[in-house]
Amino acid sequence: MTAPYLPQRHYLTSPDRAGVDGVLPVFAGQKFLARKAPVWSTEVFTSRSGRRWASSNWLYPIWRWAIPYEFLRRLPARNELGRLYAFFNQRYGRAAEFLYLDPDDNAVVDEPIGLGDGATTVFQLTRSLEGWVEPVTALNGVPVILVDGVQTSAVTVSDHGVVTFAVPPSAGARVSWTGGYLFRCVFTADSIEPAQAFRSVWTLSQLEFETFK
Repeated sequence: MTAPYLPQRHYLTSPDRAGVDGVLPVFAGQKFLARKAPVWSTEVFTSRSGRRWASSNWLYPIWRWAIPYEFLRRLPARNELGRLYAFFNQRYGRAAEFLYLDPDDNAVVDEPIGLGDGATTVFQLTRSLEGWVEPVTALNGVPVILVDGVQTSAVTVSDHGVVTFAVPPSAGARVSWTGGYLFRCVFTADSIEPAQAFRSVWTLSQLEFETFK
């Protein structure tokens, strides 16, 4: 006796943000087998003797995702295919940006963003990956800003994660934050090509998008 068929759907461990304007909808048919890759731009020069020089054009990478959908329903009460088409068309393909909530990479706790020097009032929110640090440019909710572990409200935070203090943190003070973030993305192609599997059920081999600078 064979085991029952279990679709490789993505486990929805994060809230369904399908109704949040500008955020890529989450659908139940998303598979586990999504891909995520850092992409760099490097200039490489090789002399006639074989010596090699390389120079990176970027300070941090572009992140690229490819998400497969095992099914997208086309039903009156669950028109997931229609919602995906609408979301893609509202961005005119690659023309306009959107936000993406990565289910495995979306929040930090007491993340350091700098040390006070008694003069600097502006800091950029960041996230770290085992020592690698990148800026956070889109927020999910209101961040908590801490100075030496104590929350402060004497700050403003822009939509792109720039923190401005009313009074500069004192010299040596540890500045950190706790909160959620999203990624600012664009689609990598001007078309998507779902295929019909059954009546009212479609599949999509991959939806590819990436961050931008």
